[in-house]
Amino acid sequence: MATETSRVSLALVKTVRDSGDPDPSASLGATLTYGFQVTNNGNVPLTDVRVSDSRLGLTDAACVATLAVGASSACPQLTVPAYTVTVADVANGKVVNTATATA
Repeated sequence: MATETSRVSLALVKTVRDSGDPDPSASLGATLTYGFQVTNNGNVPLTDVRVSDSRLGLTDAACVATLAVGASSACPQLTVPAYTVTVADVANGKVVNTATATA
């Protein structure tokens, strides 16, 4: 009888919401609010799921304690700080912001 090999696969989706000012892009001083959702795409339950995002000052921040196979979570343990658009962001024409998730 063959056994299935354990496969860990964790997906992260990051969303952003502008402060609600009328322009469609982030303008100087706009407040950007981020959200995170993790999904267990593997075949083993995950524990101690954490998120890192250097722009927001998050390093291995607790997201969710356990994540079943096929389950998703919006990181109930995580308080995500807002980000204020700077002059450098405007000059760059965008806000570069990358996050990672681990378990």
